[in-house]
Amino acid sequence: MPRYVAAIDTVWKDFTEKHKEIREEVERKLKDFLEGRKPNPVAIRGPIGQGKTQLLYSIFKFVWKNGGIALYTTLDKLLPEKETTASDFAQQLNLSINQAIEKLKAGQIMEIPFFTEEMKRFIKVYSENIHERNKVVFLIDEMERSYEKLLNKVKTDDRSPFGYWLEHTPYFPIAAFAPLSHYEALYGEAEKRRWDSIALPPITARTLKLKNKDFGNFVWWISRGRLGISYKAMDSVKRKKFTEFKEFKDLVNELGPIAGVPAIDLDSLAKLAKSFSFIIKLFPQSKVMLPRVIEGELIDKAEFIEFLKVCLRNEGWTERSIEFFAYYFDIIAEALSQSNNILISFEKYEEILVLFKLSIDLATEHETLEDSEVKYISERFRELKEKFPSFFFTRLYPQLRKLSKGKGSVLSYQEVANLFPMPITSPIFGDFDTIDKAKEILLSNISYNYVAKDEIETTRGLLTFLYFPNEVKLGSYLVSQEILDFLPPNKGLVCVLLNGDPLQIKVNGVAKWLNEVGRMKIATPSKMLRDFLIYFLAWTLNERIVEGYINDLKTVLYEQAEQLWSKDKESSRKVSHYVSMLGTFLGSFKDMLLLDREKYSAKVSIDSIRRYGERYTRFPDIVGIAFTRNRDERNLIYRFRKLLLDSDELKSLRSGIGGLLEDASVTKIGLSTTLENIRNDFEGELHLLRALAHERGIEEENFIKLSEQTEAKTALKGIYRFARCNIPPSRFEEIKKEISGTLEEIKKLKQVRESIIQDIGISLRESRSEKNQSQIKELLQIINDAENSSQYIKWLLGEFITVILNDFKNQYLHPDQTTRSKWEARSDIAKSFAIRRENIDKLKKETFDWLEKKKDEIKGELNNGYKEALEILMRYDREVDWENVDALEWSSFEEKIDALVDQVETLKEIDSKLQEILQLASEINNQLKEVM
Repeated sequence: MPRYVAAIDTVWKDFTEKHKEIREEVERKLKDFLEGRKPNPVAIRGPIGQGKTQLLYSIFKFVWKNGGIALYTTLDKLLPEKETTASDFAQQLNLSINQAIEKLKAGQIMEIPFFTEEMKRFIKVYSENIHERNKVVFLIDEMERSYEKLLNKVKTDDRSPFGYWLEHTPYFPIAAFAPLSHYEALYGEAEKRRWDSIALPPITARTLKLKNKDFGNFVWWISRGRLGISYKAMDSVKRKKFTEFKEFKDLVNELGPIAGVPAIDLDSLAKLAKSFSFIIKLFPQSKVMLPRVIEGELIDKAEFIEFLKVCLRNEGWTERSIEFFAYYFDIIAEALSQSNNILISFEKYEEILVLFKLSIDLATEHETLEDSEVKYISERFRELKEKFPSFFFTRLYPQLRKLSKGKGSVLSYQEVANLFPMPITSPIFGDFDTIDKAKEILLSNISYNYVAKDEIETTRGLLTFLYFPNEVKLGSYLVSQEILDFLPPNKGLVCVLLNGDPLQIKVNGVAKWLNEVGRMKIATPSKMLRDFLIYFLAWTLNERIVEGYINDLKTVLYEQAEQLWSKDKESSRKVSHYVSMLGTFLGSFKDMLLLDREKYSAKVSIDSIRRYGERYTRFPDIVGIAFTRNRDERNLIYRFRKLLLDSDELKSLRSGIGGLLEDASVTKIGLSTTLENIRNDFEGELHLLRALAHERGIEEENFIKLSEQTEAKTALKGIYRFARCNIPPSRFEEIKKEISGTLEEIKKLKQVRESIIQDIGISLRESRSEKNQSQIKELLQIINDAENSSQYIKWLLGEFITVILNDFKNQYLHPDQTTRSKWEARSDIAKSFAIRRENIDKLKKETFDWLEKKKDEIKGELNNGYKEALEILMRYDREVDWENVDALEWSSFEEKIDALVDQVETLKEIDSKLQEILQLASEINNQLKEVM
């Protein structure tokens, strides 16, 4: 039975001139080492199935046949158990190699871990002179399988876990890398210089056509130029006629999938039943009229490629990139030509575009997207694709007509691409009939708007990537509360749309604001990456590997690449390839989004904000004054400030507003230093901040998340109020009424005070409320003058005046009104005496005669008595403070007044008795007259 995998007894063949050059180069380095020189370590790279292991086996045999010792292992067997350093890892490697050599020279071949069973049998033939051998070649296979683990185990600053060992080991290392792990290993410049890199080429269709002229191209496509698969495919093809669909299907089953991609896409094949002959003979044939078979001109392949180079040179491609692209284009063209002729359809220029794309896919298969030349030609191809019709008709078409050697037909190159998707670059993954089925499963299994999440920490902040299955889910997320999590300026959001048109997404609200400030993007990866992610995510959710959504997509991809390795190396490598593509895509946003954790931090104003923010809880309210440009509005604030500061009573209110306006607000000449500093810190971003403040759903607590700095939060709170706060017209009118009502109450106080002065006859000073009557009137004038001001100024004055007015009422007006009641109660005593004193005028003349005193004399005595009572009451002060009503000598005053009232009552009684006596005397006199 033929073997299709690497084996010691298989003889290496130079399938192409390039294979011969590689073999001779490696043998030359081995001879140099065996003769005492020390060449650089060798890195052999190529896709799985390309012959890397077979080349290592050939090297193994060459070394043993030429007097050296060759050891062989895979990287997974070299991983340290614990985390270590590069130097310690080097010691472990050398120790393991030394122990193997000791066992080898002791004849303990079977105990050496660095041989396969085949190798152990092979070595027995050459073990006789083992003690004379001292040059050791150490072969490491399957580097791609465990290189990520090695990076995690061996900690270095330059991602060079082998670096120290390569520089100090006496042995000659030769390692085999799949392309992706090769670029991971040679990440740094120093590491690149340590290795000589050798790339194994794909087998060409020319080689396969030597075995079977008609089927050679077909075998190349079903094996994708992979050496091991091509041999198996050739044997399988020879046994079939390929006249029926079933034979193709049987071939696919025999070969198995390549990284989840079938050897032939059977869905595409089913559409080509009438064109089977053109599928198995993938080269120009006679003109026919068959579905999906194109007609065109036969052009010498070499001439076409040379002219293509000229055209690309005129497009500005570099010489290196042209030669690099031409190498892979030639391989693709060879697999679609015969007798060195390739068919070019002048009617369907897009068919040439497919050849370009296939060439780049093949280059990516062998070099990965990490290769600088692959990156370059991929970018230039995208540019060329946009203007390809012009490129074709102005550069290619005129010359190609001259090169034509006749006409023919060939299977459409687009159909070739559909039938034979490149294993690694093809996005197909998982057992899904179509990508639509994967999309359906994806939507039915997710429990969030997004299906996966990634994060990248940068020096400027955290980038979050959310993956959305379609436009509807993305649209729902953009209006959700979750979008508020990205307000902090050190957070950036990239919404990765896997299916749909990003231009159809209406971005409004907070999402629109984030987009405008450069901290949110809606992005679509390349179609291949999008399709792969759809397949992979659907597979992951469908297999219940994760539930709901993938919280860390990169990690899950890495884990699955590792787990798939033992089952399907090609599928594992496909995932690794797309991990690389995804990493490149994610990395492109590192400098694209404008993250800056210090963006909204207070710089100049930090000290004053801290000082005044701690002293005054209302400090954020006045922050907006810093951005008020209208001089009249600032004057209103200054008038209000001056009003409070000019009044001892208003200045001392417990509101703190007076002190706040004095310390941190406007001055006579303009803004305070505090507000100027705030303006300097935040005015440049003010328009964006105001726009955010007005977005629906943004509350103050959300807004201040824009900064982590306490002082900046204080300023942002003020900016939010500056932008959002307003006062309804009805409330504005209520404030006016409240002020007018207060003035009316003060007026009543004045009237009562004047009445008390009149009633009691004391000098009574103004109440504190009366003292601020003019200030309260000024408040009314200020609020009236603010009628046409901005909403913020109206709100600020309305808020502050309300507070001042309430505090004024609580601290002065209400106590003064209480004092008024006390004065009114006390004044009743004086009123009672005044009323009683009026009775003196009603006394008869006989009373004064009897008393031997005149009326004025008695009045004077009473008035003097009242004055004495007042002096006792006031303690001989000339004036009394309104609020000191309880401090007066009311009891002594009342006693004195009571005595005076008693005097008046006594005089009234005397007057009454005298009147009675006089009346009696009159009656007696009248009776005497009658008797006489």
